[in-house]
Amino acid sequence: DEARPAEELEEGELATTAMAPADSKRKRQEPPNTPPALKRGKLKKLRKKLEQGRGTAQDCYAVYGDQAVASIDVRVSEGRRIRVRDVQSFLLWLLAGTGAPNWVGVRNKVLVEKVVVVFASGFLVSALDGKPELVPNVSRILGAGAEGGDGTGFHRVESLALNSSITPSSTVNALLTVPNRKKKTAADAGDFMGKPYSDDFASGKLSVPARQYALTAQQMRNNGYPMADSGMEAAASSGAGVPNVEGFRSTAREGEGGDAKSALCCERLVAMDCEMCHTKLGPELTRVTLVGDTGEVIFDRLVKPENEILNYVTEFSGITPEMLENVTTTLKEVQDEILALVDADTFLVGHSLENDLVALKLMHANCIDTALLYPHNKGPPFKFSLKSLAERYLSKQIQVSGHNPIEDARTAMELLRLKLHFGPGFGEFENDGVSICKILSGHKRCATLLDRPETLRKHAVGSASAVLCRTDEEVCKRSLNECKSSSVNFVWCNFTELYSRIDEATKASVDVDAILDSISPQNTATAGEGAGGSSIAEVLANKQKDLESCSEVVEELRALDDRIGRIHDSLPRNAALVVVSGQGNTPYVRALQHLRWRCRGVSRGGQKDAEGGQDEGQPTSLWDAKCEEHML
Repeated sequence: DEARPAEELEEGELATTAMAPADSKRKRQEPPNTPPALKRGKLKKLRKKLEQGRGTAQDCYAVYGDQAVASIDVRVSEGRRIRVRDVQSFLLWLLAGTGAPNWVGVRNKVLVEKVVVVFASGFLVSALDGKPELVPNVSRILGAGAEGGDGTGFHRVESLALNSSITPSSTVNALLTVPNRKKKTAADAGDFMGKPYSDDFASGKLSVPARQYALTAQQMRNNGYPMADSGMEAAASSGAGVPNVEGFRSTAREGEGGDAKSALCCERLVAMDCEMCHTKLGPELTRVTLVGDTGEVIFDRLVKPENEILNYVTEFSGITPEMLENVTTTLKEVQDEILALVDADTFLVGHSLENDLVALKLMHANCIDTALLYPHNKGPPFKFSLKSLAERYLSKQIQVSGHNPIEDARTAMELLRLKLHFGPGFGEFENDGVSICKILSGHKRCATLLDRPETLRKHAVGSASAVLCRTDEEVCKRSLNECKSSSVNFVWCNFTELYSRIDEATKASVDVDAILDSISPQNTATAGEGAGGSSIAEVLANKQKDLESCSEVVEELRALDDRIGRIHDSLPRNAALVVVSGQGNTPYVRALQHLRWRCRGVSRGGQKDAEGGQDEGQPTSLWDAKCEEHML
């Protein structure tokens, strides 16, 4: 297939950065006709011009001969790690002549007419040190650079991930998006910022089904959702944060329960928000609102709490004594009405929806939580507020004079509609800015991106060509022609299958609940100080070894190494190859973060005192310094 513009596409441990101009032993493209021998004065002027970075390739060949090559000089001091932005600045410097980076230099940079970036997400850098036989091609190229000492081989440079729980799509966006230098104005705000939600996303074709964003049973357990024993795998302990569901009611499937359903059953998406006050038993429901997928209010009730109200928390709830003065509606009556409107197949949407369901004493399996839909860049347990998400993605202010459940429910629905429209990668630690392809176009540089639809739609702009690929092998095969083409200056190749295998293996191997269950409270309580943490540390060490030796992961790693080797060997003379390993095994780090969160504050005896603290004489946590080493 020919490369096509993005708009024509169908629906369809720290990173290690390696950079290398192509090996001079490879088949070469002949340089342009070399001018006759220059006089000494002219030669001196040209050499000075080149040293100042102002010469041309023709000047370089005139000074150094037709065998002149570009070479890299890495200037990273020991212990320093570069950032993703440093890699980006290097790419722009090579092709667009922007500011020179301070961590790397290129001799005869004017000879570099092509840069190929391979995004090898999940590449196991540890294999280079411990098992080089798994990655013979990358090891070979790295070794050649070290032995030759001429700057024409690979140079290994460690770089920091954006954060410990970042996804590959977010790293891709960071690499391909150049941040704006000036303050963003309304006119520059992009295709969705500042536009009324109802005008653009309330109707029309959606690229992703809502079911893809529904919480899993594990996510519901982790975030304290009320769950039944059947159908949703009830949590085995209070440590999971799941409330006692005695007296809770569940939504029924359509046709169950005897009551006729309203026309709302046709609505697949319903957003909900509740307001609470404080009574002697804690938070109790005072108002509940449901809105449809286009923002229309379909249910709004004030509720009289069963117990005496101690604090209306008006500044947060918007509820005043006057509003509840003549209200007689009970919680049970509200439950009956909601259960008549919402069946088990409806997708309930909300922000930290578990709080609303607990207040309503309802259980529902199909939940979409915008607090998890737009992950915090620090990772769990941090979450963005609904207000901050509204400001960033909807360009609107909410909760200015207290919480309004109608406004909050509509905002949650709007945020979901953005995800449905733009796809899963939208809103994942994105930075506002300009696509690197647009900048290259302004410098008369042609780019080709070989990737999946999500990346192509966003970044294949300007004069860039988009090559839609469904598999890593397709990316590799189709990139070979682009690497050889003299008309293409920038080639982007995204390999995703290794990271997917690592993600699957991690989820199958690192089960937080299973790890905690394997650490017997009786054993750790009697084994002395440090036993519990050390036991968990041993489990984690074994898990790490299992992940790196997993047959599916090893097979995919070998395949990726082969593809990198094929791309490298196809490069013309004086091309630069940049291999970015992404962000490491962030699924493993996320699992460790959750495990640490669960362990901290939980005594090894499994008991807490009346104030929620630890029993005297018991160790303070299952998580100790040995466990913390696995987070580094």
